[in-house]
Order: sequence, then C-alpha cells, then structure tokens
Amino acid sequence: MTVHKWLVGEEITADRLNSHDIKLGDIIFRTMFESLDGYQTTVNCNISFERLELFTDGTLNNQAWVRKMPDNFPLASWDKDRELHLMVKTVYLTLQEIWLIMGQGTPTLTTKRHIGWKIVNDTLYGTVADGTTEATLNCGTITADYYNLKIKYEAGVEAEFFVDGVSKGTISSNLPSGTTYANRVVSIQMIAKDANTKDIFLTYWAFWQRGD
Repeated sequence: MTVHKWLVGEEITADRLNSHDIKLGDIIFRTMFESLDGYQTTVNCNISFERLELFTDGTLNNQAWVRKMPDNFPLASWDKDRELHLMVKTVYLTLQEIWLIMGQGTPTLTTKRHIGWKIVNDTLYGTVADGTTEATLNCGTITADYYNLKIKYEAGVEAEFFVDGVSKGTISSNLPSGTTYANRVVSIQMIAKDANTKDIFLTYWAFWQRGD
C-alpha cells in the first residue's frame, strides 16, 4: 500500500490545508495502478499502457476482479467520514455489470456493507448497503468514455455522488456501520451477461478516511 501525507485531488484547497481538515492520523491510499503487487486478482486483469485493465474471456457469466484489503487493519471503520475518487473508462454498454466500490459488494452479493458505484449495461448508479439492504441512486446513462467519479461520505448521515464534478444526489438510507468489510479500500468487479469479451480500464483510485 502506498501511503501519502495528503490525498491529491480537487478537494485539497489552501483553506482545507490551513484549517488542518486533513490530519496525519487519517488513512489515505492512492494508486495510479503502476503495479498489481499487493492486490488480489483474477487472471484476467493486467496493467496495459499504464492503466488497469479488467476483461472477460468471452464466456457467459465470466468475471474479473481486483481487491485491496489490508489484513489486521482495525482503524478502518464505516463510522468515520470517507471519500473515494476514481477515474474509469467504459468500453461496452450492454449485457454487463461492473462494481467500483469500497467494502464488499458484487452482482450476486448486493447487500454486503459497501459504498461505491455500479454500472449496469449503460446506466451508472451510486450504491450503498448496510449488510441487509442495498440502496441505489440512478446517476444517468453513460457512453463509452472516461468518467471522473467521486463519493463524499459523512458517516451515518449520507453519501453524495459526483460525476465529472457534478453532484448527482445523495443516499441517506441503508448506510454501512461498524468495521465489517471496512478494510476493503479497493473492490472492482465486472461480469459479462453474454458470451462476448468485455473490458474496462481504470487509471486512478484514491481513498481517504478520517482518523481519530
């Protein structure tokens, strides 16, 4: 895991730094996917042209996934404020489901504790779950293009979802709490719903959690 003193992103303003809004006790993880060392992955994931590629093999329901979940990481908690920033390039727009989250969640495990994004065919959703129920926010139709996705999570209050800097709304129900799956700072999964090859690219992933 690469740890930095400050998270690089558009939210880091002079006022925020001067007010000590970000502290050394915060948990910060950032990657531009230079390597897959330290990640759990399926075989159909690689680094291509300095970006992460996930692809399916052309068989029905084939999956690809990448995860980062530090072991014995008690500081991770859903009861702390969090942010997630990522850059993704979509390629295909039909018969697919893609999850880009922190926590645990998949097309078949939708209610595990998580906060993040999912793409179902050509529709982008914000998604959260508390271990029992998933809540979603329809963030609109997408095309085959790059998207800058951001989530600002105020613990126990709401998760706000931004696409290319524009707020698409909030979810305030079924928010996760406690520590279950809170250590999964990267969880990416895609599944093909037909017998055709699918792929997706990610160039950036940044996670921040408030410290004590």
